[in-house]
Amino acid sequence: AQSPLALRQNILSTLGRTMLEEGVWTFPFTRWIKLIASELSAYRDAAPPDEQQSLRYLTPQDIHEEIKHSGLLRYGDTRTRVEFAHHTYQEFYAALALKNQVDDIEPYVDTPEARRRWQGVIVLLYGITTDRVKLYSQILGYSNDYARIWLAAQCLANAGEDIPTALSRLQEALVPSQQFALLFSVGLACRQLGRYPEALTYLLKAAEENPASAEVQFELGALYRQVDQFERAIFHLEEAIRLRSDFVDVYNQLGLTYYDQEKYEEALTVFRATTQLEPHNPYHYYNVGTVQKILRDYEGARESFRMALKLKPDYIEAKTQLDMLEKALSTGVVQMLEKIPMLSKMTLEQSVLLANRIQVKEYQPGQIVFHMGEMGDTFYIIEVGEVEVLAPEMGRSSGGVINRLGPGNFFGEIALLRAVPRTATIRATKPTRLLAISRDDFSAVLSRYPAIAHRLAETSSLRLLRDRQIGRRVDLDRYYDPGYIAELTRQDRVTVLMGDIHGSTYLTNAIGPELMVAFLDEYLLRMSSIIVQAGGAMDKSLGDSVMGVFGSNPDVPGDESLPVKAALLAALRMREEYVILRDKWKQQSPEFAHSGMGIGISTGKVRTGTVGAEATMVGPAVNMASKLSKLAIKGRTESEVYIDGVTRQLAGDSFATEPLDPAYTKKKVGVELEAYRLIRQK
Repeated sequence: AQSPLALRQNILSTLGRTMLEEGVWTFPFTRWIKLIASELSAYRDAAPPDEQQSLRYLTPQDIHEEIKHSGLLRYGDTRTRVEFAHHTYQEFYAALALKNQVDDIEPYVDTPEARRRWQGVIVLLYGITTDRVKLYSQILGYSNDYARIWLAAQCLANAGEDIPTALSRLQEALVPSQQFALLFSVGLACRQLGRYPEALTYLLKAAEENPASAEVQFELGALYRQVDQFERAIFHLEEAIRLRSDFVDVYNQLGLTYYDQEKYEEALTVFRATTQLEPHNPYHYYNVGTVQKILRDYEGARESFRMALKLKPDYIEAKTQLDMLEKALSTGVVQMLEKIPMLSKMTLEQSVLLANRIQVKEYQPGQIVFHMGEMGDTFYIIEVGEVEVLAPEMGRSSGGVINRLGPGNFFGEIALLRAVPRTATIRATKPTRLLAISRDDFSAVLSRYPAIAHRLAETSSLRLLRDRQIGRRVDLDRYYDPGYIAELTRQDRVTVLMGDIHGSTYLTNAIGPELMVAFLDEYLLRMSSIIVQAGGAMDKSLGDSVMGVFGSNPDVPGDESLPVKAALLAALRMREEYVILRDKWKQQSPEFAHSGMGIGISTGKVRTGTVGAEATMVGPAVNMASKLSKLAIKGRTESEVYIDGVTRQLAGDSFATEPLDPAYTKKKVGVELEAYRLIRQK
């Protein structure tokens, strides 16, 4: 280079400072050449005679070319203007100008506009100054100004020096009235560097120094939120609001803290307060709309996003949310999806994606949607029409209708989670239009949102178990005849049949709740159908237990042993049916081989009572049938029928039985008991 380095630095420093003072990013080329000429002339005048001689033939154009080829400066859009190659270069040379030319930086930090323009320059200046203590004191000032404290923190965080060492040096030099601002700024610097424990230490010390500072309480709350200590965050943020009720940033941070905890009602209340404090801020309305959307207040969310767009027409995020809401509200499908318990945790975005993948399927009266036993991979929602749920067919007995489903109802939801056999047959009774969602489409939507997939995996099993139990109770209520039950409680003697799955707890743990739910659906429907078809009355089922009661018909006089024989025939069919069902489900999991069914039958008096909140039959015969059903002489894989002595006597010689060891039954049941294993009908 022909020109001295010091000269080029002076020229670039003057240019950087001038451009910052004027608030421009490009500079007229003609002024640039004049600036070089002025600095060159001043440099020549101050140079020693021998250097002046070497500068005699140097021109401003020469210096311009040197600087341009250094990569620090370039032409603007046209060759009529020049600009720094990066704004950081401009700020650095402006900082160099302040270092060499300015002793007091107060004019550059005393107003919000000055700080906005010179912030980057001041941070760079702190890094190159030879007297950091003096400069830090000037930046902080003496009024505990929040913005100046933040600027000082940025200087400290970017200087690359050890924070405790810098703090020790500054504490010794600064006056007592600046100690609070110093602690505050050091805490903020540590936070910017990601050193959160140190940041909390210094911020808490600052709070002790000045308990009335709303800004320190705000920063403590924001930092505690950042480290997921939400209760402490809320404490400090509420304290900041108490100290300064118009501090809108605190409200935003408090709203976000509630939002992080999924306390959406509280978040909405706080975000609404921000719209009152700053009614012309579009971002506040966007926050309100976001929470309203989560709370399913779609009309409210739509109005909030519209207001955000009205205040800021180029607000892309608000436009995107509004468009999605308009699309979701134009059809009832999304609202229908949200009523399905297993899908209720999906966001609106996910529901819209899923709705876009729905297929419409039409069925005519009598047409089968699917048969029991088929492998399921599709979930259905009834939009128009009606379907009936058919009980399984067993032997020569045809299955009956156990439920009817209309618009808004759904079925087959377990197919979205895994491939399991259908547990019932579904048939259309009217012209029916179904909305179908395949497991592949459902999985595709979840794959785009791993977080919701994880939440579904955690919660769907228990929710599905609960919801299917409720749904199963509705289905089984079709078999429940309260009038017949009341009649049976008035009879002197009835026969109670109780069925129970051995090893059901083990089985549930081994195969998972979803598969167990599907199995229980089919198991309970099959067993209930057998009881009803044999002339028994179904009482309320609980878990994997099923209870039927057989009594005489007062309108049809006859042999008093008929109810007993009907119960025994039903039990033999149930025993056979369970083995068939178990073998079928072993194809889904070999763990089903480790289960069995116990059936107990006892004859005696019953009455109406309650178990928890449920009305049901109680009495000695119920208790004994339950105890007999839990006998598992050969282990939990056996499927056997055990009856008491009264039942055996009333059955006569129509059935082959085998007496049980009284010592064994006393040990298992707790009382002396005459009991038999039912083998077969003779």
